[in-house]
Amino acid sequence: MLKLAARWLKNEHPHELEFEGFSEGALYTRTGAVSEPGTPKRFHSPKDLVALGIAGCTGVDVISILKKMRQPLEDLIIEIELTQTSEHPRVFASCRLIYRYSGTGLEVDRVVRATARYRDWE
Repeated sequence: MLKLAARWLKNEHPHELEFEGFSEGALYTRTGAVSEPGTPKRFHSPKDLVALGIAGCTGVDVISILKKMRQPLEDLIIEIELTQTSEHPRVFASCRLIYRYSGTGLEVDRVVRATARYRDWE
């Protein structure tokens, strides 16, 4: 079982919606939502972290598959395009992942196969 927690940092920044996340391995991260218009963003929002988690998870899978296929992957950037509903709670309505690969000698059919499981993913 994966166990994590998030603690509201009310006393540090009483006017902000900041949280400190931590896991059993004592890894920490901060997240926050801007509560006042025009306030600069200090940390990734919780929704940013969900999107980055999706990219990271799919990236780990794709890289592992390409390594097993002995593909010479040199770089991978995963862009994420999200749309949200207009009414609260504003949840994700769609998610599009764009994989940008580079590597001398990559075989296109193998790259397509490695990412196929994330095509039309619901």
